[in-house]
Amino acid sequence: MKPAPARLIIAVFAIVAPFALRAATAVPPQPFPYALDALGDGALIAGGLALYGGSLYLQTLKPSPDKAAVDPATIPFFDRAYPSAPSATLSSVGNDLALGMAALPLVLLPGRSGDEMLDIGVMYFETLELAYSVDSLLKSVVVRYRPYAYSTSTPADFSNSDIIASFPSSHATLAFSAAVFTGIVFDKLNPDSNLRPLVWAGGLGLATAASALRVMSGDHFLSDVVVGAAIGATSGFLLPYLHERSRAAAANGSAPGFDIGPAPAGFIATLRY
Repeated sequence: MKPAPARLIIAVFAIVAPFALRAATAVPPQPFPYALDALGDGALIAGGLALYGGSLYLQTLKPSPDKAAVDPATIPFFDRAYPSAPSATLSSVGNDLALGMAALPLVLLPGRSGDEMLDIGVMYFETLELAYSVDSLLKSVVVRYRPYAYSTSTPADFSNSDIIASFPSSHATLAFSAAVFTGIVFDKLNPDSNLRPLVWAGGLGLATAASALRVMSGDHFLSDVVVGAAIGATSGFLLPYLHERSRAAAANGSAPGFDIGPAPAGFIATLRY
């Protein structure tokens, strides 16, 4: 039976939540290390939306799938280990596991105040927005046929434009965004917890499993999931880092802001975050 996304979401949360609850109660509470800023966060969200909007426009310029363009000889040597036939079962499991990973940051919430939960939620939204916008931009400009397009045993549907959207893997992007974001924020919120390695191992393990299933199912090549994982991991690291700097800047009296000053060729605008 195909596992439903809701069941996997519950399963992921049920596995990791007890560790978070124990960590939240086993050590003294730590000062919350993150801060939001209206200007900085507004710029991040607007920038992500602009990037995604640009990808939607570029998508309209992308050529239609062409069966005659499918030639196994053009596949790079590092991507030639792909299944000879697609697997709908593995595709469904990988899809649902990646979607279930989106719930992983829920383990960060036990013991937090409402304001802290809001900060975590906004940071996570920005993490996913940035990751998915970059992923969507690459998909809109890169024409790469999915591995199942090369199958000789199972005819592919070339009328579906998704067949040329193999690079990068959105599922790997989502899974690794959630895993790295959760690991980093958990470390900061629970620096003395001996469960930190388990949270990292659990998150990265589930993300790797979801990505591997997308390759084994014939939906993606290895390089698709590697690049997707890199995009997700970078986003999962970058957003908490920026908000930690925002908290530090506020504590030092150097609040984020926007400056315009002279430059040799005119003016320069600087966003302090």
